[in-house]
Amino acid sequence: MNAPKGVLVDHIDRNGLYNRKRNLRQCSRRQNSYNRRGNSRGSSQYKGVFWHKVGRKWEARITYKGNTNYLGLYENERDAARAYDEKAKELYGEYAYLNLGDK
Repeated sequence: MNAPKGVLVDHIDRNGLYNRKRNLRQCSRRQNSYNRRGNSRGSSQYKGVFWHKVGRKWEARITYKGNTNYLGLYENERDAARAYDEKAKELYGEYAYLNLGDK
């Protein structure tokens, strides 16, 4: 795929070795960042989910265009991940990285 200068090529399934046209799309640097996995060094296995020490619950938050949005505190990690996924779909559309897939 020949992308114009300044445009990136994104792997839809995030597998850099799978280079079929159906798995590639053009995107901006910002859109490409939406499709990134979470930080592996964090307290949660999910992107956008963090252990809130004071509240002793799982916190969900998401960053969009430089602004961090607080999504709430949750009893369990999976519920926080679900809240992140819903907001990610709303904000990032087809470029969203979903923790729980389309479930």
